[in-house]
Amino acid sequence: MAHSHTETHVELSVLGDICQVDGACKEIECRAGLGWYYFNTNIPEKLMGGCNLRRGISPLQAELEALIWAMQCMLRTGKLTMVFQTNCSDVIPRTENTKADKLARSARALPTDVYYVNSVSPVWISELF
Repeated sequence: MAHSHTETHVELSVLGDICQVDGACKEIECRAGLGWYYFNTNIPEKLMGGCNLRRGISPLQAELEALIWAMQCMLRTGKLTMVFQTNCSDVIPRTENTKADKLARSARALPTDVYYVNSVSPVWISELF
């Protein structure tokens, strides 16, 4: 009896509070960048953050640092139920996580320390929306 294998991709529709996170790290640079972008699919609410810090040992560490920082910021703003998304080729393509990616990469490229949390785009990013 032959078994056939069929791959099925299911697209999940997430509603409510969503926070997309990203870490940006290059081996040749001394800084890593962290970025997150919060939005609510039901109401026009948004918040974003970008910061840089000393580069860790791997890009995975930068991703984890971004997730932890985003979680801390969400707790500080009273957001207790949240869907966190990060770019992963299997789950969330980079094309659907562009805001967090741009915040992280832009923060990494700055020559000085930066820590930014606000509902409007930082001046050091030309086009976020």
